[in-house]
Amino acid sequence: MPLPASSINYGINHAWSTPIKRVNLLKQGVVRAKLHGWLERYADNPRFAPGPLSDYFENAKLFTRHDLSGFASPERPELARIKEILVAQAEVYARETIVDPLPEHDKYAYLWFAVQRPNNADEAVRPHYHEPGDIAWVYYLSVPSNKSGSLAMFDPRGTIERGGRALPRHNATIGYSPKRGDLLILPRYVMHQTTVNTDAHSRKVIAGLLAYDRPRKEKAPYLVESGNHRR
Repeated sequence: MPLPASSINYGINHAWSTPIKRVNLLKQGVVRAKLHGWLERYADNPRFAPGPLSDYFENAKLFTRHDLSGFASPERPELARIKEILVAQAEVYARETIVDPLPEHDKYAYLWFAVQRPNNADEAVRPHYHEPGDIAWVYYLSVPSNKSGSLAMFDPRGTIERGGRALPRHNATIGYSPKRGDLLILPRYVMHQTTVNTDAHSRKVIAGLLAYDRPRKEKAPYLVESGNHRR
């Protein structure tokens, strides 16, 4: 039985190219300065400090190091608005890089604040994928002035090389020093990590995942859209 065109397109897009999108939502006016400033201040809430590093090594706590509850059913209009914006941006990316129209699906969104306080090596994010979702993103609320706390992405093609080639060699990792207001969207399979924040101020971001699941009767938490048909 031949594969449907959507499956072939998905495989080609995600096996041979690695589309990573960057846009500055603050400069474009998609996120207003007032909203961005509010989120920056709100991220200082102690509840958003990550759990202990030991959580990485306990399966029961692996996905609970950061608090996802604030965005599950946002009580604050500011949280609801930024969630709406970021999910919409990820949806555009999905249609541009995976398949359009999207197949019938239930859509789940997971968002959390990730804060790296100054000179705290335990809060630097270790190398990881985002297996529960299809698309990952990070929105930068505040960034270190000394370019620390940068993002390192690992090239999924590896580092296979041959001698004497004229074409540019690709590197095992790509370093990225973000700007305030940057949104970075990447496929789920790109391994990445952050470096230690050595600045005097905290590095604050909103990270997130978007997952497209087959529709099912019993809905799981973090559902944002149910039974969406092709369009």
